[in-house]
Amino acid sequence: MLTYEGFRYDPDAPVVVLLDVPPGFALSTIEALPLPRQRLIVVTTSPCAEYWEDLWDLHPQALLVSRLLELSTVIRRVLCGEQYRSVPAVAPRLTPTERRTLRLIARGWPSRRIATQLHLQYQTVLNISRSIYKKLGCANRNEAALYYWGTWYMSEQRSDVAEEKIPG
Repeated sequence: MLTYEGFRYDPDAPVVVLLDVPPGFALSTIEALPLPRQRLIVVTTSPCAEYWEDLWDLHPQALLVSRLLELSTVIRRVLCGEQYRSVPAVAPRLTPTERRTLRLIARGWPSRRIATQLHLQYQTVLNISRSIYKKLGCANRNEAALYYWGTWYMSEQRSDVAEEKIPG
């Protein structure tokens, strides 16, 4: 599709399009990029609003959620210096601290390591984790991780809930 629009691969390109495949690839890739970063467009299909916020906090030039058809237009806008964000109208349900905790839970970190990383007491991390599970309707850290990486709706026991949580 992009080749048809006149785009081609160029390692010195002024704009980089980062496709979030597999889920989580964009997050780890952006975190590893040195600053300053090129103009960066991130495209993800994750249904997790908290994940979108974490991506946006890393300051890409543009963030697209499930909008591949807009990509050629967005590339042109970014080349003109605009910052652009297109996500479904789903607000994150977690506070910034809960989001940071969820991101580390999703990466498989134990609670004690999360406490050290976030400069929190171990019991505080346990309380935050319970709050996350309650807000997201998850039973445990495994379900929370699946939610964060956008694969929770794919599990058999949650397929009925997926339609309520995924817009469109």
